Amino acid sequence: MLEKLKRTIILFWLFFTFATLLNSVLNLLFGFGLEIHFHILERAALNFINAVILTMVLERRQKSVFIRFLTPYITVILLLCGTAV
Repeated sequence: MLEKLKRTIILFWLFFTFATLLNSVLNLLFGFGLEIHFHILERAALNFINAVILTMVLERRQKSVFIRFLTPYITVILLLCGTAV
């Protein structure tokens, strides 16, 4: 039962993410709502970078839990400050 719920939630996230990104790209191509859709795509890129960093850090198997979770956090904060999101 829990596995089905987990699979359903993952599928929902995948479909929702795909639909949101596709909608933003199409609206940007047709010139509608540039600020909103660009912001969504920028957030998607930052989240992808964060996911990659978090995956790399978790694979290293750091002994310190503090270091393991502080590294992605600092990286994302620096990215967000650099893009003024």
